[in-house]
Amino acid sequence: MIYSNLSESFWVLTGTNASGEISPDLVGAAKSTATVVVLMGVERIREIAAIFQSEGKNRLPVAVIENGSTVHENVVVGIVDTIEELIEEKGIASPALLVFGNVVSLHPLFSPIRNFYHLLAGEE
Repeated sequence: MIYSNLSESFWVLTGTNASGEISPDLVGAAKSTATVVVLMGVERIREIAAIFQSEGKNRLPVAVIENGSTVHENVVVGIVDTIEELIEEKGIASPALLVFGNVVSLHPLFSPIRNFYHLLAGEE
């Protein structure tokens, strides 16, 4: 399987700056085609998702990884429009990181989401 057009670069940045405000770098990251990894952003997911929505990336795949690489790891996968609700539903909390980008579509949890949107579009 060839994985083209998933991403040619990535950004890693914090969700908030030292003053607790949303990082202005998120706007530039959301405009890019890169995979965007956001640290310390789960508590501000509504505002972060809104930045991606303002760029027309409502259906961009998103993964949230809580307690990554530990026995308590918890992962939720969705799209920008649904990720806040999924985080709340699953009880995801800090420490967690957010991954925005088409590469998330490779995660097995994303398969039902991809199939749903293909059905909506009338694709087989």
